[in-house]
Amino acid sequence: MGPRSVVGLPGLAWTVRETAFLVHLLKVGGITFLLIAAFMVAVDPIDPAMLASDAPVDPDLARREALAAPLGAGFVVSALLALRVSFGLAATAVDVPFDPRRSWAHSRGQGWTIVGILFVVFFANGIATLIGVFLPYRLISALGAELAARVAGWTSGILVSYAGTAIAATAQAIIFRRLTGWREGAPLAITS
Repeated sequence: MGPRSVVGLPGLAWTVRETAFLVHLLKVGGITFLLIAAFMVAVDPIDPAMLASDAPVDPDLARREALAAPLGAGFVVSALLALRVSFGLAATAVDVPFDPRRSWAHSRGQGWTIVGILFVVFFANGIATLIGVFLPYRLISALGAELAARVAGWTSGILVSYAGTAIAATAQAIIFRRLTGWREGAPLAITS
């Protein structure tokens, strides 16, 4: 953000910057989150034993699976679209007016590269977080301290997740700078 962009300690008060970022985040990922929530509601009570090939067909299960399939496909498509335009969040974080439409315009010809980079970053973050949870948990629970193992595992997982979020935000900021040519104090040629 540069030293001139920070007034006081960031995060101690809700400002216009946080509101703009939240609104932009809802524009980028709101539909994706709604679709995954609907998918989870539709799929949640499915018993994996009912999916066996020799199990009798349960009409309720078949109905829920039929409902979940388009929701799952919609989630995948909306997640890919959200990944492609998510680098615009870096603009909002430094008070540059940006929206998903501008992100789409700036990323023409680079869409799959952006999606691929961010997918790898988020996927690696998920794997690292799982390792961060289960490795300390297994090591400490082997000593017989179950509660301590849970606390250590979740604490470690949260810390790894925060580090992964920082890496993802950095990747989005680098993508934003490379695609728009933005730098501190310079005007941004915003195309629509």
